[in-house]
Amino acid sequence: MTMHNFKIALVLLSVVTFATSYTLTEVYATDPDWGGHKWLLERTDYKYGSMSGFTGLTQAEIYAGLDFARAEISQASDYDIHRTYSGPNWITKANWSDLDLYGQQYPEYFLGYITGSDIELNNNQAITWYDGTSGSDIPNIKAVAVHEMFHGADMDHVYQSGSAMFHSYSYYDWVSLSDDDEVTLAEIYGTE
Repeated sequence: MTMHNFKIALVLLSVVTFATSYTLTEVYATDPDWGGHKWLLERTDYKYGSMSGFTGLTQAEIYAGLDFARAEISQASDYDIHRTYSGPNWITKANWSDLDLYGQQYPEYFLGYITGSDIELNNNQAITWYDGTSGSDIPNIKAVAVHEMFHGADMDHVYQSGSAMFHSYSYYDWVSLSDDDEVTLAEIYGTE
């Protein structure tokens, strides 16, 4: 066997080993609101882009809402979300004309795992945001951030009222994750 053929065989063996390892160790949650992919390292690192210019909230209030959402999800299982200052995953703003679209998450996958997750929040000036400290019928940054970060863990929409993944945002005061939200995360990522 030539050195070139040996290298090719080694690469193929590595791919087969990884794929087999993935198949044998992947967790299959029973809840229907899981998309079927998880982060290999059970961790997502997000960088925050500039959030100036939102109607109703300062950049600091938006960052606080994002921090709240990260902590809320990270406490529910061994899956952790961190704020970083380097890396590929961004939380940024967009300016969509659709005033019913408050956030969007853009996933990337490779070999059945999640490899990337960007989130955008709608900065259209016709939308007024609030920080979730008092009841309102306008978008709550905490609820929207939790919802989009759950999408970042490959959670799908559900029709169970009270879930963070309810197909339509709940804009009122943030209370806590539902039992379904926590059980689904724990089934996928485990608990301490």
